[in-house]
Amino acid sequence: MELFDKALKYAERGQFEAAKDIFEELLKENPDDSDLLYNVGMCHTELGEPKKAIELLNQSIQYNPQFANGYVALGVAYSKINNLKYAKQYLLKSISLS
Repeated sequence: MELFDKALKYAERGQFEAAKDIFEELLKENPDDSDLLYNVGMCHTELGEPKKAIELLNQSIQYNPQFANGYVALGVAYSKINNLKYAKQYLLKSISLS
């Protein structure tokens, strides 16, 4: 998946808008892909849009309930909106899956 790798490189360089755009295009073709949902969600968190991130990250863990990174990302997104109860809950869940 060349485009996926390109998007990851953008994200690694902190170019989250460019990464998000590619991930979203790929998501149109694969709307149930937990990795794509996770990556789009992470981009939204980094772009200061944690509520949108939470929506996508919840979808990601619905498709892959054993995806520890999805729970970590949810914990981070919830911490960005100062919902520490849910942040802690999801971070603890990620630890239980590791």
